[in-house]
Amino acid sequence: GEYALSSMPYYGLRNGCLHAIGQVALYIRDDPNQREIRETMFKTLQERAVADKNALTRSKALSTLSILACSRAIPHRLFARVAKDASIKLIDKAGAVRRSALKLISCLIRNNPFGPSLNLVHFEKIGTTRTPSDASDDESSDLSLPGSPSQQNRISISSTDSSTDVEDESMQLKAQFYRSALDFIKALRDGVDKVVVMQ
Repeated sequence: GEYALSSMPYYGLRNGCLHAIGQVALYIRDDPNQREIRETMFKTLQERAVADKNALTRSKALSTLSILACSRAIPHRLFARVAKDASIKLIDKAGAVRRSALKLISCLIRNNPFGPSLNLVHFEKIGTTRTPSDASDDESSDLSLPGSPSQQNRISISSTDSSTDVEDESMQLKAQFYRSALDFIKALRDGVDKVVVMQ
């Protein structure tokens, strides 16, 4: 666990554990039954990258995350969190950590799942577009007499609830994807601002 990793007195042991965590994360990346384990592994890597007292271990954690990013093994919902941590480490006191953080950001950009153009305005526009489920909610709020065409349409709609549920789930997944993209772009902008200040 994270406590056991933190209590290891030698950074070499911690580095070896981080390397092993990265290899296991690669191995189980496509297994939907191992999602919680993957989440725990990424959390451990992120915590070591940000908070470990030894610069070599912080660098190792960032390098392991770079390998996962270049292998496209990081879920899109975690991209913003990882990018934010990398941005924080761009101003680390150790040069090796700063280099590893910059490499990680580069890997995240090259292998991001959101597309080649990380346009903040574009994703904000898509994120604020009304979904089909919003329109159906408006229709269901109309008052109609029994037997009227709109009432018959609602009866027909209610008979296809299962397909509507599938569509709603799909829309929710898309909304989550676009939110992840927005958070990722904002984290990258924060990183760019830090690099500008460093120059």
